[in-house]
Amino acid sequence: MIKRTELSESLRQLFRYEDYEDYCLNGLQIEGKETIKKIAFAVSYNLLSVEAVIESGADALIVHHGVFGKNFFSVTGREKVKVKALLDADISLYGIHLPLDAHRELG
Repeated sequence: MIKRTELSESLRQLFRYEDYEDYCLNGLQIEGKETIKKIAFAVSYNLLSVEAVIESGADALIVHHGVFGKNFFSVTGREKVKVKALLDADISLYGIHLPLDAHRELG
């Protein structure tokens, strides 16, 4: 079990987000439960991965391809369905793009 804030900080330290000029936000993208007991992983944030994480009972989803764009404000159509599903289930979404690509052990 880990607090969401602790997971966020651990991921930031591990992947050193500040070292990369990425076109997307790395780290916490959608805030869920304060306490995380189970974490799911997927390559991309899509409806299939959202449905799978909900079915798995995980409290957080860590993906390589998360929400793209640092100024993401359009939540319509499929995006609305994905965001609403995560919010309704109180699941956190973390995206780690370029820092994961560059990581020597995990990338």
